[in-house]
Amino acid sequence: MERQIKDLPYTDQPTKHMLQGLIERKREFETYKQKCLVWQIITFVEVIVFIVFIYFNVYQRLETDLLFVLFYFFQSSHLFAVLLIAFSYSTAVYFKKKEEKAEKEYHELRWEIIDKSTDFWKSEEEWMNRDKVFSVMKKEFDINLYYKTK
Repeated sequence: MERQIKDLPYTDQPTKHMLQGLIERKREFETYKQKCLVWQIITFVEVIVFIVFIYFNVYQRLETDLLFVLFYFFQSSHLFAVLLIAFSYSTAVYFKKKEEKAEKEYHELRWEIIDKSTDFWKSEEEWMNRDKVFSVMKKEFDINLYYKTK
C-alpha cells in the first residue's frame, strides 16, 4: 500500500484498500495508454517508410501506373514489410482495446467511491475532513474524487 494512503487521516482500512485499488487501476490505464501510443507511432513511421520506399525504389524506377507498381511490389520479397505493418497495427488496436477496458474499470471504481463517500465518512467530523483525503488523491496521484466528470 502507498505511504500516502496509509497516512490518510479520517479513513478506515477498507476505504484505504479501495483507494489503493483505484491508484492501481489508474496506473494500469496509463500503462496501456502509453503502450498504445508507442505502437501507433511505430505503425505510423512504418507506413511512412513504406510509402517512401515504394515511391523512390519502385515507382520512380518503373515509371508506370500505381496498380502495376503495387502488383510488382507484392510479387517481390517486400511482403515482409506489409506483414510488419499489419502486425504493428494489430498490436496498436489490441492495446487500444485494453486501454479502453482499463479506463472503464478505473472510472467505474472512481465513481463508486464518489457515490459511496457518505458511507466512507459517516460522522460529521470525518465528513468535514474528507477534503484532506480528496486533496491528497488529487495532488499525489492526479485522481479527482470531487466530481464524476472525466
